[in-house]
Amino acid sequence: MKLFAILATALMASFASANLQIEKMGATENLQPQNSYYSHYFGMVMVNSYNTVRYTVTNTGTTPLQFQSANIWGIDYRANHSCGSGLQPNQQCSFEIVYWPFNEGYSSGDFSLTFRTADGMTDTISVRVWGDARR
Repeated sequence: MKLFAILATALMASFASANLQIEKMGATENLQPQNSYYSHYFGMVMVNSYNTVRYTVTNTGTTPLQFQSANIWGIDYRANHSCGSGLQPNQQCSFEIVYWPFNEGYSSGDFSLTFRTADGMTDTISVRVWGDARR
């Protein structure tokens, strides 16, 4: 079984499914399982400023995982990762999601990070994000 753990500094919530174990940590972030995805609320952010959330992903399985894709949807959101070509067992990479609104109002988006297992299956981390931009 392939397992991932998302690590930072202090445990806030955890959830396990057949292929993923995700732990959200941080002082103010709140990652909550919502069926097959997780969510993060950036809160109120001033227009033309930004707020960032960072995670570390660990392959806690016994076989290598090949990086397949990382996608971010949403006009006010950016993301990057350090997962390269994949993860060996016990190896880590990280990703961050940035909320950078240019207009006032509520906006939402989605981030996904997908790995392919040795047997051709995929393991995906999905985070739904939203924030409220103010002047």
